[in-house]
This record gives sequence, C-alpha cells and structure tokens, in this order.
Amino acid sequence: MPAALTFADYGEAIGTAGTVIRAQAGSTSPDAPVPTCPGWTLRDLVAHQGSVYAWARAILGGAGLDDAGRAAAATQAKGLSVAALPDWFDDQLVLVLNAIARAPADGDYFFFLKDAPDKRLAWARRQAHETSVHAVDAMSAKLGRVPTIGQTWLRPAFARDGIDELVMGFLPRASSRLRSAEPLTLRIACTDTDAAWTITVSADAPVVSADDAGAPDAILSGPAAALYLAAWNRSTEARWSGAHADLAATLWATGSAISWG
Repeated sequence: MPAALTFADYGEAIGTAGTVIRAQAGSTSPDAPVPTCPGWTLRDLVAHQGSVYAWARAILGGAGLDDAGRAAAATQAKGLSVAALPDWFDDQLVLVLNAIARAPADGDYFFFLKDAPDKRLAWARRQAHETSVHAVDAMSAKLGRVPTIGQTWLRPAFARDGIDELVMGFLPRASSRLRSAEPLTLRIACTDTDAAWTITVSADAPVVSADDAGAPDAILSGPAAALYLAAWNRSTEARWSGAHADLAATLWATGSAISWG
C-alpha cells in the first residue's frame, strides 16, 4: 500500500480540503443534515473531523491508541456556538498540519493499516483523504445533495491514490465487512489514469491486488475522481456493470463503509 504522492502533496491536500470544510461551516447552519452521512448534521461532521485531527496529533506526538483527546475534542465541538465552530475547526486544522510537519520523518508511530513503512507519510496520506472525503460531505450539507464531480476540486492522481488506500489498506483487514457467501471478483478501473484494482470477495477477508488480471464478475469504471467518491460511497456518477453488477453494488454499499471503532 505505498503512497503515490509526496509529503508536500498530502499537506497541500489537507489544507485545501480543510478550507472547504471551514467554508461550509461558516456559511451553513450547523444543524443542516449531511446527505452523504445519513443521521449526521454539519456540526457532527465538523466535530468528527476536528476530533480525528486531535487523535492524529496525539499519535504523532508519541501516543498509542488513547482516544481521550479525540473524545474531548468532539465534546468540545458539540458545545460550541454557531459563531465559534468555524474558528475551532481552523485551530484543529492548523494544529494537525503543524504536528504532521514537525513529526520526525523516521518516527515509529502507531498506524492501523498494513505495509506502511513511512508512518509519518502514511498519517499525512490518511488525513488528506479523510479530510477530502469529509469536505465533499460538508459540500453536500450546503447543497442539500451529493455534489457532482465537476463541483469538486479532486484531481486524477489524488483520487487514484485514495482508491488505492481504501482498496489495498482498508479492505483486506480482518475487520472488513465486505464479505459474500458467493465468491465474487470485483474490479475498479480508472479510465483517465493507468490504474486498476481487483478485489476477491468471499466469506473471508477480501483478497486485493493492484492489477486487472482475470475476468471480473462486476466492474466499477470511470474517471478517477468519480471512482474515488463512488468507492467511498459518496457518489453515483460511477456505477457497477457486468453480470453481477447489482450484487456488487449491494455488497459494496453495505460492506465497504469505514466506521470508527
């Protein structure tokens, strides 16, 4: 699961997406529902993202799995006024960017995805994609619907990297819920970059590879940005096709989502 972008690229991505979240928080009611995160309000979203920043800062500061800072940040955010929430988020964004920038490059930090030899880079990558996906969520709260790909700032190289992190990093974990009684081979293939991933789904943890070998039962293809958001269940601009497209769509929607805990 090697990172495809540079440390500076991820830092820029965090800042860009964080600015999008901050803009929505400053111009939209905190009680606005988030269509891409059913059951969440914009306040919930901002509190979650800020608390994730607090957790990442603690890890980069040498902590283990202590969730105290994250929980405290989430509680603090929920108690803030409408006027104070955007500034609180700004503070959390600046703090996490500083923590990432100042962390020793060779630090042996806790990281929860496999095959990440450069832990600082892995954390920068994770925060870049965490922030970007939730920035799209924040846009959906303002728009009242899922934004189109054309309304986002996502570029093919960044989107490709995010798909790779999800498929190669998250899906093979024992905790993955992407399972099927009937074995199924899925493929995600970008049409604007040279990238494809194959996921074998069964009753066990998915087996993944960054290639297009073999014949899939269903395929999700399209521009990288569309696939990025579709893979994270944030868009329908890319759809599954093939003999088992309906089954693939159902399995992906119910089994690929990432939740905390």
